[in-house]
Amino acid sequence: MKKQPEITEKTRQNLLDAYWCLYREKPQAEITVQKVADKAGYNRSTFYAYFNSLQDIHKQMEKRLLKQIEDNVTQILLPAIMNGGMPNLSKLYPYFAGDYLRVMLKDNSDSCFAGRLKRVLRDVFIQFLQLQPVDKKTEYILEFIVSGVLAVLTRWYDKADLAEEEAFELVDTLLRQKTPIAYFAQKNST
Repeated sequence: MKKQPEITEKTRQNLLDAYWCLYREKPQAEITVQKVADKAGYNRSTFYAYFNSLQDIHKQMEKRLLKQIEDNVTQILLPAIMNGGMPNLSKLYPYFAGDYLRVMLKDNSDSCFAGRLKRVLRDVFIQFLQLQPVDKKTEYILEFIVSGVLAVLTRWYDKADLAEEEAFELVDTLLRQKTPIAYFAQKNST
């Protein structure tokens, strides 16, 4: 008997949500298949019907998050910045101001995630700005930009000392208007 697709997707989503809930609360090493299955209200065999392992569910969760970020940066953030405006923060909020990036970029999280996110953002910049072919200097500039944006977001998540709008305005200012040195030079002259 075939399962109904909507039930199958709902079960899969429940398992992903349960994993995410546990991942937000504890180190990955403390999460077990049994804990994920229990949290979702299923048994271990149901977990294994959808995922091969904890690494598989983590990879699939991360892949979906990176795709959502890529889509939002491409469709909302970069067009707004390139047109001289601020993006609609409510559309970006679940990914940038929500738990997802804060948890994934924290110190005890998977350190490879930041590298994968940088590659996604780099590729988005290349595609959006039509930077083909990419020469060595462009690679360095993109590394500087993407690393800087991630550093600002990581500090913002960690310190929570700027309002959401202030954090995005700072990123916007640094991306569109000034280099960091010019930003500080102007700030110090006023």
